Amino acid sequence: MKNTLLTLIAGIFLTQLGFAEILTISDKKGRTMIVELVSRQGEKVVIKRLKDNKTFTIDPSTLSEESQQEIKEKLQEVKEAYPPIDATVVVSKRRKSENSSYYMKEMTISSKVTLTNEDSNVLSPTCQCNILFIGQNQRYSDRFVVLANESFKLTPAHQGSDFNSPPTVTSYDSDNKGSGNIGGYKYVGYLLVVSDQERKSIILTKTVYSAIKKAMAANTRLAGTMRDYKVGTYLNKAMVEASASKTRTRY
Repeated sequence: MKNTLLTLIAGIFLTQLGFAEILTISDKKGRTMIVELVSRQGEKVVIKRLKDNKTFTIDPSTLSEESQQEIKEKLQEVKEAYPPIDATVVVSKRRKSENSSYYMKEMTISSKVTLTNEDSNVLSPTCQCNILFIGQNQRYSDRFVVLANESFKLTPAHQGSDFNSPPTVTSYDSDNKGSGNIGGYKYVGYLLVVSDQERKSIILTKTVYSAIKKAMAANTRLAGTMRDYKVGTYLNKAMVEASASKTRTRY
């Protein structure tokens, strides 16, 4: 009884601070438990039983009418949960010589992003997404730049939802030997950042470029920073904003 009272007091305190929605619910047989409303998934709700902190996904229709009504009112203040989401990115690159030059190359990059809802039982809320293209300086290998940062919304469907990024063009000197190389930035990799609707939390990230993987492993908050980089932002090998190169470069 004492533990139950303490739990109730803690629940009321947390609710007043806005940290959680705590309530006592009962099923149609009259059995009760004190729970925290964690999130909603379509018509279902995710709850955490405060007695042992176990999490359940329930259908409110299994509860008493009073509990159903209470949950219905509280759900308006509870965030909607995201189901498991899979992301695929296909990058297209086209390269040609620039102005009949053998060494100067022009590269056009575009991408197709597909988000798939992997839970066939629930619908997914809309995601806020960013796809970044990163270029590497061809004279100084530890210098990078943001070639593109496309921001878009996508609602993952069970059969997949697609976004096609507009083409991005960059130029660079393909002869990376000798001081005569004027540099320029060659596309080397992408970063996809998928966030919730309010951009308060990151649902997933995807990249195949080892330098970005290494940088994010060393800095767990990096993806949240990179999704806000503007086009033309210069980066060091840690993928952190750096001052612009004083050498002659093309971008």
